[in-house]
Amino acid sequence: MAAPLALVLVVAVTVRAALFRSSLAEFISERVEVVSPLSSWKRVVEGLSLLDLGVSPYSGAVFHETPLIIYLFHFLIDYAELVFMITDALTAIALYFAIQDFNKVVVAFFLQLNSRTPASGASVLPPLLQLSS
Repeated sequence: MAAPLALVLVVAVTVRAALFRSSLAEFISERVEVVSPLSSWKRVVEGLSLLDLGVSPYSGAVFHETPLIIYLFHFLIDYAELVFMITDALTAIALYFAIQDFNKVVVAFFLQLNSRTPASGASVLPPLLQLSS
């Protein structure tokens, strides 16, 4: 049986908080698998610094976000870690419920398909559904 959603979220947020505070955060922030020029947090911080100095962050090739985002991050820079963890948790919850709905549709489809079995009597259910029925 799968763990309850609340327990999974608590573990996920704890792991994310530990990663934010560990030495792995710097290593992960440099990996090309995770960070691109468009999603780099360092570029956002640099763009905010340029904005604070009165220089347009768009004058060079440093900052690639929309002007609305830079002003939003200007207010959220102190709470960035918390905002990212809340966003991750909300994304996980949305994915959980989407998969639950998808699984219901797939199971209903295969059960309906199995009710019209061929004359040979062979089941058309996937192996995992055959075990549970």
